[in-house]
Amino acid sequence: MADQVDAGIAYGEGQWPGFSATLLRRDMVFPVCSPSYLRRRKLTHIEQLKDETLLSQEDNRAGLLTWPQWFARLSVRVPAVSKSLKFNSYPLLLQAACEGQGIALGWSLLVDDLLASKTLIRPLEVALESPKAFYFVRSTKDRSPGTLAFQTWLSEQLTAVGERVTTDHPRLPSVRQKNSGQPWAEPGHGATAAVTPAAALPSSVPSRSGW
Repeated sequence: MADQVDAGIAYGEGQWPGFSATLLRRDMVFPVCSPSYLRRRKLTHIEQLKDETLLSQEDNRAGLLTWPQWFARLSVRVPAVSKSLKFNSYPLLLQAACEGQGIALGWSLLVDDLLASKTLIRPLEVALESPKAFYFVRSTKDRSPGTLAFQTWLSEQLTAVGERVTTDHPRLPSVRQKNSGQPWAEPGHGATAAVTPAAALPSSVPSRSGW
């Protein structure tokens, strides 16, 4: 793959053979729903989610967190979910959440613009840091100054937009896993970027045809 690709944006754990990886942004995962959906309910505890319609994705090739995994990482026991809807793509899942069909797990990089426009809201002030993140990957054989310039520009854009979103929309408390496996509180993260959801969640490095 490194012989076919100079650089790209990848979602994963930061290790790809033949590439150097620079962290662009860690992601937070939290429940999101439409204001109309929440208007009919009052959610105050994570355990209440088991009685709600939870939206999930059938195809999980990108290795996204599922609802059972999200609950488990927060040490929340949920015996069974009474209602659920499954979708074959994340964009369709988000569209269903925007239309008030249920509650979805949102990745901050992909839903911050929807939160900013109040198309989606966070029904609970809890979040989990994703074990994966977005990286700028560059072939170890690439020495192009243009690639480095693009990497620098991209990092600056993410930083600038993140500061704007944080200023306009105060951060909510979030939770992530420490090495002990127990959740702990820390300030949330906010940022957005011009990334199409379907293209923003690759399981491998994109090819040149994707540029």
